[in-house]
Amino acid sequence: MVCFAPALRFDQRHSQASMTLDNTRQRIIHEWSRAAPGWRHWEAHIIAFSWPVTHRIVHAMNLAPGHRVLDVGCGIGDPAIAVADRVGPAGRVLAVDPAAEMVETARARAEGFGLANIDFQVCAAEEVEVPPGSLDAVCGRWSFIFCADVAAVLARMRGFLRPGGRLAMSTWTPMENSPGFKIINTALTRQVDLPPMDPTRPGMAQLSAPGQLDAALKAAGFGRVGVEPVPLSTFARDGEEYWRMMCEMSCSLRPVLQGLTDSQREAVRRDVLAGVESFRRGDVLRIPAMAQVGWAER
Repeated sequence: MVCFAPALRFDQRHSQASMTLDNTRQRIIHEWSRAAPGWRHWEAHIIAFSWPVTHRIVHAMNLAPGHRVLDVGCGIGDPAIAVADRVGPAGRVLAVDPAAEMVETARARAEGFGLANIDFQVCAAEEVEVPPGSLDAVCGRWSFIFCADVAAVLARMRGFLRPGGRLAMSTWTPMENSPGFKIINTALTRQVDLPPMDPTRPGMAQLSAPGQLDAALKAAGFGRVGVEPVPLSTFARDGEEYWRMMCEMSCSLRPVLQGLTDSQREAVRRDVLAGVESFRRGDVLRIPAMAQVGWAER
C-alpha cells in the first residue's frame, strides 16, 4: 500500500513556509513605503553618509562602457545612478525596488541628472525577471539583507550573470561597530523588551556576523569572493537633527516607537540626544558606523 501522508505533510509545511515568507516580504515593503518620504526629505544626508559604500560597490563590479547591470532594492536611486554614469549611454541599468514611493523619487533623480539609460521597475528581488546569463553585474546596497530567503535570492542573482560577471552588495557589521545605532537600541531596551538582533533573519542585522557574508556568497555558487569593511559617518548639526533623521528614515524604528507611551518615547529621545553628543566635532556631530561590501564572481 502506498502512503501519501508524508507528501501531504511536506506540502502543508511548504505552504506554511511560503505564507511566512510572503508575510515577511509584505511587512518589509509596507515599512519601506512608509519610510520613503523621509528618504526623499533627507536625500543629501543619505548621499553624504552612504557614498563610500556606493563607491566600493561600483568599483567592485569591474564595470565598463556598454555593460548591463541590475540594481536590486535601488531605493531612491543608488547605486543605480552612479552605475548608469559608469556604463555610459551604450550600457543599461535595470533598477528595481518593491516600494513604489522609493522608485518614484529614484526616477525623478535620474531624470534630473539627464540619465536615459536606467529602466525602473516596482518589484521585489524575488520577482525580477531577467534572461539567464544576460547581465554583466548585479548590485544591492543594503537590500539583500531584507530578503526573507537571502540564500535563494543570491543563487537566483548568480543565474542572471554571464560567466565572469560580478555581484556586489553591502551589509552592516555587528552593531557594536556602529555606535549611533547601538545608542538608539540601548535607549529602546531601557523602555521595552526587544528581541536580540538576529544575523540570520531579514533586517539590518542579516549577514552581519563575522564570516557570514563570505559564506553566503560561496554557498550561492560563486567562485571568487571578497569582503571588505567600509567605515561611514552620519553628519548632523545636533542630536535633535539626528533623532529626526532616524525616526523619519528607519523602517524598523517607527513601529517600535509607536508601541511606546509618550513618556517612554520622550525618554528614548533624551537618551539618544545625550548619547550622540559625545561624537560632536566642532559644530557638527560625526557619528561613526561600519558597513561591509562583498563581491562575488561567477
